[in-house]
Amino acid sequence: MPKIFDSDTREDIKSQMLDNGFSLIKRFGLKKTTIEDVTRASGVAKGTFYNFFKTKEEFIYQIVIYKRRMIKEHYIEMSNENGGIIDRRTLKKILYFTINGDFNLLTYLNRDDMAMLTARWPKEYMTNAENDEKIFTMLLDKALKKRKNCDWKVFTNIFKIVSQGLVEQDKLHQEALDMTVEQLIEALLDYVFDKEQYQVFAANS
Repeated sequence: MPKIFDSDTREDIKSQMLDNGFSLIKRFGLKKTTIEDVTRASGVAKGTFYNFFKTKEEFIYQIVIYKRRMIKEHYIEMSNENGGIIDRRTLKKILYFTINGDFNLLTYLNRDDMAMLTARWPKEYMTNAENDEKIFTMLLDKALKKRKNCDWKVFTNIFKIVSQGLVEQDKLHQEALDMTVEQLIEALLDYVFDKEQYQVFAANS
């Protein structure tokens, strides 16, 4: 019979397993990280894992979502520090924070790992459009002097291209990498903000 936990205890145990799973996969890789490793590190029995996750593949997906929620919380904090609005400087800071922060589990997976997950995950796990929309529309809704035709899907696609390109940065020219990222982020900011309106606002503020 499954062990019954109150809601706070369940949330704590789940968070511990997700955090420990992220750390273990970073250190040892997906294939070498077992469910037993995760539960041992979290101080719970192996059977407890299945009270929260049906499979290891679902667990991996939940780590990705868990980390994305953490990113969203940081986004809110950063915008609140700027009075609840996101200007060009704040959005640039947010984009660099996301790229440089250690939140993306997928950067620690190899091609075989991704092929396995692609084969076993439902299609919606791969695109996760609902989660993308929540996070990126929240950012763009707070953007100051945003372009009228700014589309969250275009914004998301461009940012994902930058982020995912950095996963295999060993194939890029390292001496030009920082400048390349800078140029791509500036281009993304130009897509979001109406340049003329923003320049007028900046001059008057």
